[in-house]
Amino acid sequence: MMKGVHAFHTEIVSKGYRYMRPGLETTPWGTLETGVIDPFGNLIRFCERVEQPTHPNSVVPVGTIHDRVEPAGKSGHGPL
Repeated sequence: MMKGVHAFHTEIVSKGYRYMRPGLETTPWGTLETGVIDPFGNLIRFCERVEQPTHPNSVVPVGTIHDRVEPAGKSGHGPL
């Protein structure tokens, strides 16, 4: 766990990396998460505990790490 996930996400997105545009997600288990993929293809998640929603169905994802786009044939990896 870490503090400052939203600021970290904002910093990465502001850099305008072509193939790294991670999303920001509030999870049902009370964390705010974002993630990146390192040069070796490892997914690294950054999580921060947030206040639990008042209703179990009130969780609305802001986005997901799968929002990023890679050109066809460039990654050499199958779907995540």
